[in-house]
Amino acid sequence: MPEEKYDYRASLESLTFAENLLHIRYAIDWYNQSLLGNRESRDWKTDTIFHITEKFKEEMIATIVISIN
Repeated sequence: MPEEKYDYRASLESLTFAENLLHIRYAIDWYNQSLLGNRESRDWKTDTIFHITEKFKEEMIATIVISIN
């Protein structure tokens, strides 16, 4: 997805593309930790890694790739 489209929403109620991308990665992380138990699962309400904070495309990709390891 081009970076200029990361704010795209299918509807007013839906998440943006960027929010969906990080939400999906958060869900994968949560399931991994719930099933494998290497560390405490992150809490979506207090998590600072997978929330949008003016991240650009490169930063989001780095966040997703780094958090996999």
